[in-house]
Amino acid sequence: QIAMDASINFILDEGIYKIHRHLKEITKKFYDGIKDIEGIKIYSKKPEGEYSPIVSINLKDMESSELALILDEKYDIQTRPGAHCAPLIHEHFATEAQGIVRFSFSYFNTDEEIDKTIEVLREIAKEY
Repeated sequence: QIAMDASINFILDEGIYKIHRHLKEITKKFYDGIKDIEGIKIYSKKPEGEYSPIVSINLKDMESSELALILDEKYDIQTRPGAHCAPLIHEHFATEAQGIVRFSFSYFNTDEEIDKTIEVLREIAKEY
């Protein structure tokens, strides 16, 4: 009950439109920042209209778990690799073996974090 009240009060205080706008801005910034990196394949829709603040990618033929481990251990960037309990979507994208790396954004992510992550992916793509 306490956590629910705090969550609802936070949303009411901040404003749902402000939260939505921020999520859309940082998701679009990330998407636009990585879409031209050589070797990056984006599986998510472009963040326009109806969208989710999630961007799913792979880098060349690198295992999704390997990319997620590099992002975590070397750069302290948290992602979710693997099949995400969605075997049909992986069958559709032919990523059953490789998996997909999912970036899920929140209201608390900053522009600086998005910029850093774009630069890190650019760097990893060059090295791999």
